[in-house]
Amino acid sequence: KGKKGEQKSFMEYVNKKGEVKYSSYSGFSIHGYISRQNPQKSLKLSAREKYDNKNFKYSFFKEGPNKFKKLTLRSGASGWGAGIYKDCIISELVKGLNFEVGKQIPVIIFINGEYWGVHFLAEKIDRYYLLGNFDEKKSKINICRDNLKADYGSSYSYKSIIGFAIKNDLSNNSNYQKFDSLVDMGSYIDWFVAETFFQNYDWPCNNIKLWNSEKSSKWRNFLVDMDAAITEPSKKMLKRSYDIDTKRETPVNRCNFLIRNLMRNESFRKEFESRVQKLLKKELSYETLNKTVSKYIDDFSHPALSSWHINRWGYPNLDDFESFEYKLTNWIKERQSFYLKEVEAFMEDGLEFSKSPYIPYK
Repeated sequence: KGKKGEQKSFMEYVNKKGEVKYSSYSGFSIHGYISRQNPQKSLKLSAREKYDNKNFKYSFFKEGPNKFKKLTLRSGASGWGAGIYKDCIISELVKGLNFEVGKQIPVIIFINGEYWGVHFLAEKIDRYYLLGNFDEKKSKINICRDNLKADYGSSYSYKSIIGFAIKNDLSNNSNYQKFDSLVDMGSYIDWFVAETFFQNYDWPCNNIKLWNSEKSSKWRNFLVDMDAAITEPSKKMLKRSYDIDTKRETPVNRCNFLIRNLMRNESFRKEFESRVQKLLKKELSYETLNKTVSKYIDDFSHPALSSWHINRWGYPNLDDFESFEYKLTNWIKERQSFYLKEVEAFMEDGLEFSKSPYIPYK
C-alpha cells in the first residue's frame, strides 16, 4: 500500500488496432480499500522523477488534459454482479452537469503478458486533477470530506462554512445569500440531483468530497464512487437522503445537515426544482442517456470485455451481467418519470420545511 508497496514497472497503452500509442516507466501499486479484498484488485500508476518520468504525457481521454501525475485502474469490484461498469458509465452520463467528475474509459489489462480482465482507466481525483483540469496552483488548493478533514490543504474554510450554517438560519434570505457566496450552489444542486437521480446507496454518509482554492474560492463538489448506484427505477432517494438514520439517537447528522437546512429556504427549493426539470429534458433525458448506454452495451458484447473477463475471475455471472444490461436499458427509459414525480411530491411536502424547527449539526 502506498509508496512502500510500489514497484517500478513499464507500461504500454495500446489502441484497438494493436498499435502502441504510449509507453513509459511508472510506479505500480494496489489501489483502494474494500477492493483490496477481491481477487481482481484496483491498481494505480504513478509518474515519478525516480522513474525518469515526471508525468504521463498522453491524451488518454477524449477531453481534458494530456498530462497526468497519477492514473488508476479501477476493477469495478463493488459493482460486480450488477454491472461492472456502473461507475464508469455514470461518469460519462453526468459530464454535462456542473460539478467535477473524473474521466474514465474501459480498458483490457495484461500483466506480464497475462490477460487480467477489464479495468477502468481513470483520472485520480486529487490535487493533480485540479492542477491539470483547472490550472490551479498546488499550494493554493483545499480538498475536504464531509467529516471536516482535509485530504489536501486546509479544512479551515470549509469548517467556517459549516460553522456559519450552524449559527445562522438558512431559511432567512440574507443568511442564504451569504452561504451562496461561499458555496457554489449550482454545483451543489447538480451534485445532489446526480446522487439522487442515479440512486447512489453508498451516500450521503460516504463519498462526499469538495474543493476550493485561492482562485476558485467557492466550494464545489466532486462526484465520486457510483458503484452502488442504479437500482429499481421507482426506488425513492430524496426521502432517504433527507431522513437517513445512521444508528444514532437522531436521524439528523452530518450526512443530511446541509440539505435539510437548505430545503428550508424557498429560493433554494425553487432553484432545485427548476434545475431538475431542465436536466430531465436534456442532460438526463432518455435520448441523451441512451446514446452512451447503447455504446457501452455494444462495446461490452466483445468477448474480451465480457466472457473472457468472467472466465478469468469467475464472476460476474454471465446471466447477471446480461440481466444488468437489460435492466439498464429499461432504467433509462423509466427513471425520469419516477424521479420527477418524487421531486414534485417532495416539494409539495416541502411546504412544511419553512415551519420545521432549526436542525443542528451533529
